[in-house]
Amino acid sequence: MSFAVFQGILDGTLLIFLAVLLAYVRVVRGQLRRLTREKTASSGVREETGEGMALFRESREALEKTIREMDALSREAAGRTDRLKLLLHDAQQWLEDLERREKGPTSDPASGTPPPEQKPSASGQSSGPHRPSRSEPRTDIEKVLYLMEQGKTVPEIAQSMGRGEGEIELMLGLSRLSDSRSGPGR
Repeated sequence: MSFAVFQGILDGTLLIFLAVLLAYVRVVRGQLRRLTREKTASSGVREETGEGMALFRESREALEKTIREMDALSREAAGRTDRLKLLLHDAQQWLEDLERREKGPTSDPASGTPPPEQKPSASGQSSGPHRPSRSEPRTDIEKVLYLMEQGKTVPEIAQSMGRGEGEIELMLGLSRLSDSRSGPGR
């Protein structure tokens, strides 16, 4: 399910909820008006009118509270939508990065970037490109995989890297996706 579909569903749900709330307000308001008219038109007892007004005030306060809660939920949903957009963008970037790394260090004609040059070692001889050992993870995904191999849990990894658990799980999922795309021959 794409993010746009998810966002559309969320927006539609909020609109339906607001429409139901508006209908509820109109019904309650109409009933209160009718109740007020009936009570004042009858014997005109002020106590009943006072009770009706108290009921009206209570209903109004409850309605205002509900509206404030709806506004807060709407702002929270918008914030979550923005965070999801950022996470989706990051996931796409990580996936593109994984695909580029999977292809190897060949030059990329689209971006015009040449392959990394070999730097001479301390002795002056070129020893080939430096490739970190398994104990030197280069990317966040490699760090996550390394920590998982060390027996760490997702919450422990998230805390040690200063990331959310959802991000760690996303990185693990992207890694599994990349592994499944590369096939068993790799």
